[in-house]
Amino acid sequence: GRYLDFHRTLMITRSRLSQDWVMTLAEGIGLDVEKLKQDMGSTEVTQQIGANLDLARQLGIRGTPAFIIDGKVFPGALDPNRLKQLVNDARKS
Repeated sequence: GRYLDFHRTLMITRSRLSQDWVMTLAEGIGLDVEKLKQDMGSTEVTQQIGANLDLARQLGIRGTPAFIIDGKVFPGALDPNRLKQLVNDARKS
């Protein structure tokens, strides 16, 4: 139930992430670190990550961020105005 808190914490962290640092951050927001480690190694999680990686490979995505808008892949960061324009154009079509 703390996914969003943990996600935000990871996203604002400017340090290089290691498993030890991730666990330190998790503990800092009150997560049960042992449960997190167990969940991270679960079959369900590893299968989902594998499926996501396979999909990214099929789409030619090799990093983040990447956007798929109107069936087209846009790798890398997009200027906010460009992103808005692409979305608006896709909505019109």
